[in-house]
Amino acid sequence: MIMWELTTGCKPFDNIEHNTELIYRIIDGKKPKITNDTPDCYANLMRKCWDSDPLKRPSAKEILEVIYAWAFLQEDYENFNQAE
Repeated sequence: MIMWELTTGCKPFDNIEHNTELIYRIIDGKKPKITNDTPDCYANLMRKCWDSDPLKRPSAKEILEVIYAWAFLQEDYENFNQAE
């Protein structure tokens, strides 16, 4: 959810009443909508982090390696450049 907050500048589900119905919807897999201006590589990493199977989620080390590649090796640079 932190990645989603960084890309949108909003809190997840800020436009929905925070009640037990929302809690159950989140338990059932509801996730906030990824905005159209989010770079594909960023959105893909976010979706991996949201996988319902914890074993399929990237580790903190793997996330760091991906972000390092974006920042310092300029991998997927065009994706981020287009999003600005």
